[in-house]
Amino acid sequence: MRKLAFGLAVALACALALAGGARAEAVVDQTGEWRYRAVEGGAEIAGRVDSPAGDLEIPAELDGLPVVAIGDMAFKYSDKLRSIRLPEGVGRVGELAFVGCSGLVAAELPESLTELGGLVFEGCHRLASITLPSRLTEFGANPFVECGLLRLEVSPENPTLYLADGALFSESAKAILAFPSAYEGAYSIPEGVTDVWGYAFARCAGLTSVELPEGVTRIGDLAFSRCAALTAVALPDGLERIEFAAFRGCGGLASLSIPDSVTAIGRLAFEDCPELTLIVGKGSYAEGYAEENEVPYALAG
Repeated sequence: MRKLAFGLAVALACALALAGGARAEAVVDQTGEWRYRAVEGGAEIAGRVDSPAGDLEIPAELDGLPVVAIGDMAFKYSDKLRSIRLPEGVGRVGELAFVGCSGLVAAELPESLTELGGLVFEGCHRLASITLPSRLTEFGANPFVECGLLRLEVSPENPTLYLADGALFSESAKAILAFPSAYEGAYSIPEGVTDVWGYAFARCAGLTSVELPEGVTRIGDLAFSRCAALTAVALPDGLERIEFAAFRGCGGLASLSIPDSVTAIGRLAFEDCPELTLIVGKGSYAEGYAEENEVPYALAG
């Protein structure tokens, strides 16, 4: 499981590196401690010159520039980092910024934060609590994959984010964004949700079954990937899209009924599901997908 998690993070890191090829190179600040890039509005932290350890406080200013962002992968795999405090003025934390910081137990986010990138805290196994501030409304793929000890809190002034049964939702996006990694047993996504975010349930090892309500139209990339104990999933009529690797590695899943309303299924959606048989409608998109991708299937009765 960890090997796969590392591979996914590396793949995303490579994609980010290619996408950011035209960006300015990071420079070292006058203190010799920090690497940063000049961006619109100020400075984006690219990391420390030395390996960060212990309790780390990000400065509010570097070389006369206000710190406004933490860059993609800025502190990746800094396993000696214990806590991090971001100053007021930071509006964005980039993709994978703290991925694999296995010793991180606390992170303090400022009220100025509006955007949290995908997989920011992936694999931060000891992270105990985070309060999501009032202005935070933009998310990438589940920032909290494999944060088994994490207790999320949301500022009561936040206009769109809310928690229910430990899961994080966006009211404006009508989406479930993140599900607690330590959850065990069955779960029903509440009514009103239309979108299951990328990685939302990824690597929830104790999740045994899940029911999606009427109205859900999309299951995002890797949304249920590596849910090893998952044996039953109820998909609603009206579902339209099952994205890339959505059920990859769900080894306990024996059957899955695909509604005729589904018109798109991403690559590797059911890879590494050795016991799985899809139940599909005759002539449906799902039947064609199963034949083309050599996924075992049976026609709905």
